[in-house]
Amino acid sequence: MNTAVAPGTDRLRPVEREAEPICFLCARFRPEQYGGVEERLWHVTSEMVRQGHRVEVLTENRSGAPAEETLVPGLHVKRFAPFHPGRQWRWY
Repeated sequence: MNTAVAPGTDRLRPVEREAEPICFLCARFRPEQYGGVEERLWHVTSEMVRQGHRVEVLTENRSGAPAEETLVPGLHVKRFAPFHPGRQWRWY
């Protein structure tokens, strides 16, 4: 339950409203599996959903997966076209 200032007062009161989702940004996420980071993020997000949080994952779409999907209730994935910065982020 969240709180908000009651109109015309300076007192906080409980407010029934849906909490904002917790958002993760990562280069890869399921269905792609390349290593430990992707697997760990799957376990973290799944556990957060199990505890009642809403979770959103923003990730690149490198495998032709759907642009948006809900993997489990409470875990929503949004995929966008890969960003190729080239040498802008590499120092070697």
